[in-house]
Amino acid sequence: MTPRSVGARPGEAHADGSRADRARAVRVRCAIAAVVVLLAGLALQLPDRTVAIDLAGSALYASLVGLIVAIASPRLSGPAVALIGFGVSTAVELLQLTGIPAALVAAVPPLRLVFGSSFDALDLVGYAVGAVLLLFVHGAALRSARSSTRRATGRSVGRAAERSDQRTDQHAARSAEPAPGPARSDERDPGPAGEREP
Repeated sequence: MTPRSVGARPGEAHADGSRADRARAVRVRCAIAAVVVLLAGLALQLPDRTVAIDLAGSALYASLVGLIVAIASPRLSGPAVALIGFGVSTAVELLQLTGIPAALVAAVPPLRLVFGSSFDALDLVGYAVGAVLLLFVHGAALRSARSSTRRATGRSVGRAAERSDQRTDQHAARSAEPAPGPARSDERDPGPAGEREP
């Protein structure tokens, strides 16, 4: 039990549980979307480079960054997630002007997928497209999480109501049982020891 839940009212505890379940559901859905985006981005590395592929890759990059942020902080709003995804992607792109990413890629070639190789202003357009795409993906994940949480809450409330009805029926059945009758009047208490009736 968390310190916050100690002494909390039942309604408050239920609300906290619902928020935690919703955050968990958002995290799972964003994780699934991140895997799909990552696989799509890796698939774009196979064909020859074109402007369209570069834009698509940049959009997926920003979307993946935002989804990772949503997984880490599932209670962030969609616009906040999209803004962070765009901001981080843009910062990495601007970092390429310093030559640091190029040195890192030269030392560890797979880092090219993270830092790129050279600055390209067109990538900023792709990041903006990815941020817009991220708004829709995050919104869909949030709506799905809310729907599943409502269904789970409805089922738990229904089970609680059913248990309450069962307890009520059992109480009513016990109340309807006949009470034991009074003691028979002809039954006498035995007199003191050694006392005989006249």
